Amino acid sequence: MAPGLKETALRAAKAAGLFGFARRLTADRLRILCYHGIWLAEGQPNPFNFLYMQPGRFARRLDLLRAWGYPVLPLGEALQRLDHGTLPPAAVAITIDDGWYGSYRHMVPELVRRGLPATIYLTTYHAEKQTAVFGVALQYLLQTGPQRTLDCARLPLPFGGRVDLDDATAREEVQAAIRDHAAAHLDAAQHDNLLGSVAEALGTDWPAIRDGRFFHLMSLDEAAQCAAQGIDFQLHTHRHRVTAGGKPCIAEEIAANRARLAAVTATAATHFCYPSGEWEPEHLPHLRAAGVVSATTTDNGLCAPGHERLALPRILDGDRVSELEFEAELSGFMEIKRLLAPRARRKTTAPRPT
Repeated sequence: MAPGLKETALRAAKAAGLFGFARRLTADRLRILCYHGIWLAEGQPNPFNFLYMQPGRFARRLDLLRAWGYPVLPLGEALQRLDHGTLPPAAVAITIDDGWYGSYRHMVPELVRRGLPATIYLTTYHAEKQTAVFGVALQYLLQTGPQRTLDCARLPLPFGGRVDLDDATAREEVQAAIRDHAAAHLDAAQHDNLLGSVAEALGTDWPAIRDGRFFHLMSLDEAAQCAAQGIDFQLHTHRHRVTAGGKPCIAEEIAANRARLAAVTATAATHFCYPSGEWEPEHLPHLRAAGVVSATTTDNGLCAPGHERLALPRILDGDRVSELEFEAELSGFMEIKRLLAPRARRKTTAPRPT
């Protein structure tokens, strides 16, 4: 549905009292909100809807939760109470994926200021290395660089050619080729150097991006500071992956992730978020064997009592999600719409921090 028509339809549904009806009808379901990071490039357009949000928009969302009367609970408590049938009506849990530096700088202070609990699913490789998340930074450079032709011969790459970056297909192909080369042959420091070379070739100020940590995760020390303020840290794998070389590696990734989280918080990490929302039924036995008690996806929806705890849906909020759409999701109106038309249930794949 076109955005304008969707907004008109939602306004009509709200005016007819359907949001309130849906909220009462779905009162026993848990709303798990899903966020990622905060857009730090002030004055520059944000090309990532679900990956980054403007800081003021996130703060406004938190205020709306209170204004609309949605009780916010810690994730672990909310899931226990969902199991026991003691969940407050239309309860919410806030989850934040990846652990971006912008989350440390903006999200955590806003949460602490309001006394709201939240869970950050921290992927630890880039938190440890403190280099830019290569895949996301590369996508940004290729998509927004002032110079719209990339001369690969000017870069330390095993291939040449000139690429028209305004051609989406060509841009995606060269992005994949650069990413694959870096993953196979370069270490973390060399990843950063290659990003600098790409930025220079495209006329982008890489030192400003790097020093501003636009595409960095928070450090483990910064995560520990957040944990000391009451933020819950949980599992998101070490390298943001569940396969390596075409083979499952979820058990090893959880073990490495959990070991590093032990330095951040004394709380046992038993809750998990699938990287990029990629999950399959065969993952569940591996999670149970690793002592994981819940796992969230990027499938849209509310959590009903009895829902499989290792495949929990969430409400994905984004920078281009209107307040009316946000209210429609929270109220349960969109959930009822999805239940009545199952084909409308949308799975959103989160961007991959690699």
